[in-house]
Formats: sequence, structure tokens, C-alpha cells
Amino acid sequence: MKNKKRNLIIGIIIIFFTISAVTVVLALNNNNTATSPAEMLSLGERFLLELNFEQALVQFLGVIEIEPNNAQAHLGAAAAYVGLGQNDRAVAILRQGLERTGDEDIARAWIEIGEAAGQDLSLVFITIADILIDFGNTPLAISVYAEK
Repeated sequence: MKNKKRNLIIGIIIIFFTISAVTVVLALNNNNTATSPAEMLSLGERFLLELNFEQALVQFLGVIEIEPNNAQAHLGAAAAYVGLGQNDRAVAILRQGLERTGDEDIARAWIEIGEAAGQDLSLVFITIADILIDFGNTPLAISVYAEK
């Protein structure tokens, strides 16, 4: 009787690991099928919602590689970095995104994350304003600087 029970448990464990392995392989294949930036953004957002920050980051960085001026990808990568506890990297990717796009949402996210990371906000506001002026968005630069 003990052998039957042991064999049943071993059989269930083997089946479980086989199903798990197949599921992992299928999931990896599905992740690799996201070929367009839009699909990669969607997948990255799904991973963020699932709190799978590593996979989200892979997707968002992939979009940035294809479309360096994609503001959503920079914001998503920053959110993934924050989820991983890497606020300095989040700020760096936001700075890169702001320098490439001049996007207001990126500027606002940088301020929020910079504050949470304990950065000198005066310096953050000045840097953001300078980047926005260089980008040609003086009204937004003035608005951001005035918030300081």
C-alpha cells in the first residue's frame, strides 16, 4: 500500500513538472512572438500589472532599442526599474527619454521618482527645465521650473 501511494505521488510530481516545463516553453515562445513595438509595449504593460518587473523591463528596453523616441517605453522601463527597487536606473532612463522626446509625462515622472529617491529636487527641476529648453519646449520648461 505504501509503495502504491509513493508511486502515485512520484507520478503526480513527474506529471506536474512535465506540464510546468511545457508551460514555460510555450510562455517563452509566446514572449518571443511580440515582434512589433506595439506588441512589446502591450506585453510589457501586462508584465507590469502582473508585477513581473524583469520581463516588463526586457520588453520596454526592447521597444526603446527599436524606437528610441518612444515615451511610453521610457515610462514603462522606469516603472519596472522602480518595481525592482532601482530608482537610480529609473531616473537615468527617464532622463534619457526626456532628452530624446521632451515629453511632459516623462518630466513629471522624473520629478516624482527623484523625490522618492531623495534627490535634490532643485537640481532635478533645473536639469529638467534645461533639457526642455534645449528640446525647444520653453513654455513647459518655465512651467516645470515654476513648480520648484
